[in-house]
Amino acid sequence: MASLAAAGAHTVALDVTDESSAEKAVADILAVHGRIDVLVNNAGYGSHGALEDVPISEARSQIEVNLFGLAHLTRAVLPAMRAQHSRTIVDISSMGGRLATPLGAGYHASKFTVEGLSDTLRLERSCDAAGSTSSSSSRRDPHRVGRHRGPQGPRHFGRGPLRRPGRGYGGVTGQRVPAGRAQDLAPDVVARRPRTR
Repeated sequence: MASLAAAGAHTVALDVTDESSAEKAVADILAVHGRIDVLVNNAGYGSHGALEDVPISEARSQIEVNLFGLAHLTRAVLPAMRAQHSRTIVDISSMGGRLATPLGAGYHASKFTVEGLSDTLRLERSCDAAGSTSSSSSRRDPHRVGRHRGPQGPRHFGRGPLRRPGRGYGGVTGQRVPAGRAQDLAPDVVARRPRTR
């Protein structure tokens, strides 16, 4: 965050799992800048392991971050965006929201619901007043695909390194998503009808 602030960005402390924190962050931004033109919901993580080995509390935590964190911020910005008659929301999802792989039940459950929320929001917002630019795009980050490679299949469940739940974008490999993906989102931000996938 320090590098973003040094480059001139206005950074705000925020816990996406806390609705009041999301509301305060949005209020602070509006107080300083007067409007919010684009919301990119990018917070998320993956925790991988066999369903019987990963505590339900960990699955719940993923859903709190990956789904409800997105919902908190979206709900917080919509009133101001509606008043502006111009709004763009980009939800970063994953191929894990369209297909499933072994050892990712909690992650896939959270991303499938992100896809459903984004589709529903797009339909709801298409009914908004005329003259508003409305888009809700669920984008899949290609750098989150295939990061938890390893032996897969029923005979490998519960053995070796895949038995231990791994946390982070990289699942069991621990690799991180590269920073600086903003240029990839630019077409969706400026498009009148952005692609949905």
